[in-house]
Amino acid sequence: AMIGDLEYAVKGGRLPKFVKSMADGFNIKPILDISPGKKPKIAGVIRQKKQMIRQFAKKILAKLDANKHYRIGVLHNDAAEKGQKLLELLTLESHNIESSFLVEGGVTIGSHSGPGTLGVAIQEYHPF
Repeated sequence: AMIGDLEYAVKGGRLPKFVKSMADGFNIKPILDISPGKKPKIAGVIRQKKQMIRQFAKKILAKLDANKHYRIGVLHNDAAEKGQKLLELLTLESHNIESSFLVEGGVTIGSHSGPGTLGVAIQEYHPF
């Protein structure tokens, strides 16, 4: 997930205010890795706003094994255009994505991550 606005995480008590100040000062967006059975962790940052969706797609694609097939879902919080662009980049750059979809995030995710958040769910696909 790429958090849209850290203000919501600060308001919810999940992030200290100084972290938001630093991220804003350095103009970076954190990337979170949320794996099953594990706590969310920072998996990296994106530095240039102009290229943030392309950089995020590149980080996602680096996690995919070229010898496996996948289903992916892109989630957006009030950022359908950015979500669509991310989905297009992922499907154009990878030949092993069998199916994909775009979905709007719900209120729980939105209240913690704010507008502009993008997330990608990856599921390994095993054809019958």
